Amino acid sequence: ELATAIQESDEYKQYLRCRSELMQDEELFRKVNEYRRNNFYLQNQSNNPRLVEDVEAFHAQNAELTANILVNKYLLAEMALCRMIKQVERTLIENVELDLDFLD
Repeated sequence: ELATAIQESDEYKQYLRCRSELMQDEELFRKVNEYRRNNFYLQNQSNNPRLVEDVEAFHAQNAELTANILVNKYLLAEMALCRMIKQVERTLIENVELDLDFLD
């Protein structure tokens, strides 16, 4: 039921439309996936003292790619879908007795 609700959401449908459009250009899709992979690794470096500077440099280096309308639409759709899934996760955790006190 949860998966079906997500699949029927506007966020998921928009994500699929944007991905499909982007995949029409294989080289651009490859570049976007490389960007996404590098961005993911960069954002998940917890002990990088230069994280802010590195993120700024990364975004500056990729400004031309992310200025592309198809790329931008896809990345925004992906972000909206991820935010929705994160909200579902929060709702589940808040409503299920799962002891997460060890994370504090």
